[in-house]
Amino acid sequence: MSGQNDLRTGVLWKQILIFALPLAATSMLQQLFNAADLAIVGRFSGSEALAAVGATGAIVNLFVTFFSNITVGANVLISRLIGARDDERARRAVHSTLILAVIVGLVGMLIGQILALPLLKAISTPADVLDQALLYIRIYIAGSVFISLYNFESAIMRANGDTKRPLVSLIISGLLNVVLNLIFVIV
Repeated sequence: MSGQNDLRTGVLWKQILIFALPLAATSMLQQLFNAADLAIVGRFSGSEALAAVGATGAIVNLFVTFFSNITVGANVLISRLIGARDDERARRAVHSTLILAVIVGLVGMLIGQILALPLLKAISTPADVLDQALLYIRIYIAGSVFISLYNFESAIMRANGDTKRPLVSLIISGLLNVVLNLIFVIV
């Protein structure tokens, strides 16, 4: 498979480094999406809009962390099956994982929409920016299915030793995020 790093062969420290560096970069980059939103809103919108987006940072990080961490089980199962060369069960686990990704994304979206306002109030979001913060976080949460799919698909690729394609996908989506932010915020 393209981008695969076979951790079962070769010099172990080198294989681990090749695997871990893109993984670390991906984790850091995922956390920067909200920072990009903040930078663009701060530059092109008023201080209330900046405060509203800034107020959602903890909730955005909660969602990113939730979707990143819930994929660990799939990653472990699939990597074990690949390591055991049980291709049929690995294929079934991948298909099940993708179905689970959609379900988790839909449930996350539903729960997120319900909890958005109580969470904003729990973190003491100022009343003058609460409505804008709620709008921003609801738009963000509306993309939960895509966030979930990205994270589960990344886990599948990581299980096969590929940490580069998830990083490239995240870089492309990050650039697209910045371009669309500029379009929607400025226009």
